[in-house]
Amino acid sequence: MKEISFIDLFAGIGGFRIAMQNCGAKCVFSSEIDLNAQKTYTANFHEKPYGDITKQETKDSIPQDFDVLCAGFPQAKSTKAVERIKLSKAEKPTPRCATL
Repeated sequence: MKEISFIDLFAGIGGFRIAMQNCGAKCVFSSEIDLNAQKTYTANFHEKPYGDITKQETKDSIPQDFDVLCAGFPQAKSTKAVERIKLSKAEKPTPRCATL
């Protein structure tokens, strides 16, 4: 069976990457603009993510061949939508690996 590959955009500290790797997928590209998040991501995965995804040099580094695009949500403290959405513990979904 072919190994699933993914790119990790707006990667933060690597939450999507951990989930995808736990499902057996391989990260082939990551990008994160926040310097503190980059440091943590580098410490977690021993590779530094590319920076600003709007820069041509970063865009040119994205592989042409990958299976899944993962993209992080904005920080909770920076979005009004999160303030309006209050999930109780009972409503939070159980994380599961998708069958790919």
